[in-house]
Amino acid sequence: MPRRNPRLAPNAENASNEQTEATATETIADRARQMAERIGRLPDDVVASFALTDSCERVRRLQQIEAKLSLGMFPLISWLERRRPADKAELVKRRLFPLLQEAVQCAQLEIPEYAGGVITGIAERAPSDGACRTAAMMTTAKLFAATLRAWADDIEAEDGQRRLPQAEPPAASPATEAATTLQALESLGDRNYRIGKQTKVIEESEDAVLQVFFKDARREPMWISQNQNDLKNQSGYEHAPRILKKMQTKYPLMAQVIDCPGKRGHGGLKVYLMKPIKNQAKSS
Repeated sequence: MPRRNPRLAPNAENASNEQTEATATETIADRARQMAERIGRLPDDVVASFALTDSCERVRRLQQIEAKLSLGMFPLISWLERRRPADKAELVKRRLFPLLQEAVQCAQLEIPEYAGGVITGIAERAPSDGACRTAAMMTTAKLFAATLRAWADDIEAEDGQRRLPQAEPPAASPATEAATTLQALESLGDRNYRIGKQTKVIEESEDAVLQVFFKDARREPMWISQNQNDLKNQSGYEHAPRILKKMQTKYPLMAQVIDCPGKRGHGGLKVYLMKPIKNQAKSS
């Protein structure tokens, strides 16, 4: 049985500049989308490897792909480690590395349906165990790729907000104006929220939605992004995006610290917030 070489984990010493740094023409969001597309093709790589009849050669080919994908993910993982709580980057690693390992292991199996590097059905025979494992791996790869695309939207939105205050005023979005003219939203507990000296008590469902954003709050004001699916799942409300958007008109003081892009690909849902520096008297 062929033995796997130890996986080369990405780090500052073994990752090349080309693989580990976003250049002037490639942003971290670009890299995330590139890796999403590449990881989505991982099951095809497994099938194509069966053009080789020697399982050892198939394993070596998939190990090379595994190493390239690991190193290619380094900029995104590094970004998450710097700008998100530690569990975010660890979650990506826990999903990425087992997926890559499973692809290598599938290439090691004998899968008659993939003979010659193409998928062929075998009449009157149930799918082989290897084919079933590869199909399951394909589902996992597609879901992970979708997550990376959502991260790309969030990263693009956050990095864009860091640059937008330098843009011309007529082109500024409501989110940009909030970053330059308004104080950040603060959560005081018990459904109390404050901007500057104004405090408001909100409904339970609204509080649940905002608290998803405040999980990543820091002492300095910043835009926090969430994609719609994560917001629904973490808040417990299927209509969480609608609840957030409604708060813009329901509470005038929050109108410019909440940004809900109306078109797909324009970034995730965003709230401009910070951890409270000190408590003040609460009022409604």
